[in-house]
Amino acid sequence: MDLRLRQFSYRLLLLAFGFSLALVTAEALLRLGAWYVRRTHAAQTLLLRPGAQIRILTLGDSNTYGFGVGRERAYPAVLERLWNDRVKNPTVQAFNLGFPGTNSSQIAAELDRMLAAFHPDVVTVMVGANDPWTVPVPVNQNVPAAERIQLFLWRTSRVYRLLYMLSRAWDNASLDVEVREGSNIAQGSGTARYGRHHFHLGHKVAESPPPDWQVRLETNLRRIAAGVRASGAKLYLVTYPSDSHLLYGYANAVMRRIAVETGSALVDVAAQMPPACSSGRCPELLPDHHPSEQGHIRTAEILLARLQEHFSASAKSSPANP
Repeated sequence: MDLRLRQFSYRLLLLAFGFSLALVTAEALLRLGAWYVRRTHAAQTLLLRPGAQIRILTLGDSNTYGFGVGRERAYPAVLERLWNDRVKNPTVQAFNLGFPGTNSSQIAAELDRMLAAFHPDVVTVMVGANDPWTVPVPVNQNVPAAERIQLFLWRTSRVYRLLYMLSRAWDNASLDVEVREGSNIAQGSGTARYGRHHFHLGHKVAESPPPDWQVRLETNLRRIAAGVRASGAKLYLVTYPSDSHLLYGYANAVMRRIAVETGSALVDVAAQMPPACSSGRCPELLPDHHPSEQGHIRTAEILLARLQEHFSASAKSSPANP
């Protein structure tokens, strides 16, 4: 009996060793392939294979959510439709996690969980206008252990990334955003659900401007830039369509500066709006300076052009596409 037990234990050890060796070998081969891709500047060329898809996570407030026009007419949904109608390969899937009243601390606090849930290729951020009048949340929130492990594996293991991307073919999860009944300008709340992932959304009006909110905004944007970069995704800081509104104009100025400081891509929507928008009077803006339906279309067009420019330039720079 002791002999049989020893033989069984020996076989288990051999099985565990073989499995570990296979994982290490696969990891080494995938890392070698990743090194070659970086070396030949062909990273984006891989996205041009048939059936490829670019996942875009759009973060922001009511301007991203679609206040006044509805989520289906907001620029993330319009961007997805325009890209898939015109480009076709690779296709785009946009996840709109914008919500009215969102400030920069909320995005910074939830960023790691969102990255772990969606594993996006691109992240867009349009935020800052609500920081002076909403209550900030603690940025260093406790992320559940399972999500910390998932994000760690995504950042460190090529095998995990490969398995995750293969699993997308069987992933039927969809994003569902609900606004809680009774939400108003003073306090709004909602929930975003994506598969087994849940995110609390909402805001609360501060009695007075939060202390050092300007510093908080800059710090949070830097933290967001570092987090997105660590995940391997491409970050685009997107300005609000209006520069003439005081809060939007200030937030835009900060995003332009932080984009340069952190080396993040900037999509300056406000600078590409018609001249009449500088006075706040144009078809692209509602009276309160939120983008109208036409404004969301123009914002999506500007983003589309920038994304196409990035991916096509990366593909052309590859020796495989002279």
